Amino acid sequence: MAQSFDIRPTVNDLQEESRWVNLAKTHWMKLSKAPKAKPEVIKNDLWDGLVSEKFAVRSLLILENLHILEKFLWPTYSEDSSNYHVLLIAVIAGVKQREHLPIWEHFTERPTDFSNLFRRILAMNLDTTLPTKSKTYLLSFVISAFRSLEYALIRKECAPLVTISIWHNLHNDTSRNRLLEQSDALKRGWRMAVKRYEKADDSGKAKFRFERSWLYSMLLDFLQRINVADCSDLDNVRYCERFMEFLVDLDSQLPTRRYFNSMLKDLNLLAVIRVSRLYNEESNALFRDFYTLLRHFIIFAVDDHNEAFQR
Repeated sequence: MAQSFDIRPTVNDLQEESRWVNLAKTHWMKLSKAPKAKPEVIKNDLWDGLVSEKFAVRSLLILENLHILEKFLWPTYSEDSSNYHVLLIAVIAGVKQREHLPIWEHFTERPTDFSNLFRRILAMNLDTTLPTKSKTYLLSFVISAFRSLEYALIRKECAPLVTISIWHNLHNDTSRNRLLEQSDALKRGWRMAVKRYEKADDSGKAKFRFERSWLYSMLLDFLQRINVADCSDLDNVRYCERFMEFLVDLDSQLPTRRYFNSMLKDLNLLAVIRVSRLYNEESNALFRDFYTLLRHFIIFAVDDHNEAFQR
């Protein structure tokens, strides 16, 4: 959505002695040595500062114009970085996405660190202790990633989340076997996935279990959210709208739809959404619009597994 001009930063905003400009000058602008991310700067100055302003768009745009991601947050990221550091990366990546600015090229030179970052973002999406607003930023990062599968860096992280292994989450073996019987290719794919899992060490098996259960776990959380007693919780409504957008994205692309659509049908997702409190709250028109779009793709007349149109 285009932002009104009065909240966009001016040249003066980037030059005057404001909170964000002073932070930039102190911690990442024009430094003679590599920047360091002190935990108190990440938490107290940056994260708490944004929270106090309710993540004002103007402040986010100022920080983006000060190149906080590419000059500070990403260069100082490591596997030991705090969750606030991860959240800030997700927030600023979301700003770049809305402004149609490049995101992924900033991560390409450190694929191992990016893999660690992405895995942490996935795990934090499942963290029930995080505020809903924070989880919306994390979900938005994942949405942007799945819209960028042309990048090898992104495919490597996203592809394992939508393989045939997600059929481990179907409600019983009979349902899965019925799907596998549709073609020899499906049966071969399932056998190969099982063999890869069995050959893996304990760490590898844990990784496979996380990947095949992530989307299912996200769906279960979503199904709880759409039936919360307080349908006026705007943060929850916005999160659920974004999650519906995510489902539409996954189900509208053949590479991600192939096994995912069967899981949505197995959950009887459309019926559950249709009778939910959130759907039936009069003010949630956008949520219902996403439902209509999702329904279109779930029942779309295409064979998910050989990509042929059905008659």
